[in-house]
Amino acid sequence: MVSVKWAQRVLLEDIRADNDIPAKALNKSLWGRYRVQMTKSTLYRMKSKALVDIHGGMISLIGIDETFLNGNYGGVLLSVVAVDGNNEIFPVAWANVSSEDDECWSFFIHNLKSSIEKACKDLWPEVDRRYCCNHLSVNFKQAFPSPKMWQLFWLAASATSPFVFQKAMKQIDKAKPSARVWLANIGEQSRWTKHKFDPLIKCDVNNTNFVESFNQH
Repeated sequence: MVSVKWAQRVLLEDIRADNDIPAKALNKSLWGRYRVQMTKSTLYRMKSKALVDIHGGMISLIGIDETFLNGNYGGVLLSVVAVDGNNEIFPVAWANVSSEDDECWSFFIHNLKSSIEKACKDLWPEVDRRYCCNHLSVNFKQAFPSPKMWQLFWLAASATSPFVFQKAMKQIDKAKPSARVWLANIGEQSRWTKHKFDPLIKCDVNNTNFVESFNQH
């Protein structure tokens, strides 16, 4: 009768009060209240489920990029890198190919491990996407070559609230109405400005710096 579901229910408030509570302390609470104990592995599995109930699930941000290799053999490094819930880099897959083209990317994607391959085929056409604002800012600066416009772009892209975003967009509209049209033509705001990002993805990165950092090493 002592199940993970039962332990999660009776220990939820203990875990809510201290997210880092160790298994030993959880067992002590179980013994003191109910005269039962559980194995450490089961307790940690229960704790992970409880933390999802308390804080919500963690969905990693995955970035895809390429970099040219300047060594003796040349070629291109294709990489898929994730940012986890701790904001740390997690390499998913990488490959050294002769050039960056559709054939090489197709070979790379379809030769990943089965679970990743299935995700690429079944989920990528529909999953949420983000644009790299570093790349967007370069194109924006070419279209509107002004330090002020560049600053306003990053103010809008980095806004974490609708108020700050609308304030930046009004300034952009006042300085250069065509710039607001340019931004509207990018597509969904959820792909480039932080205040519209999906809250289930526990990462507010709006550039591919984490992928390029992996590539540089």
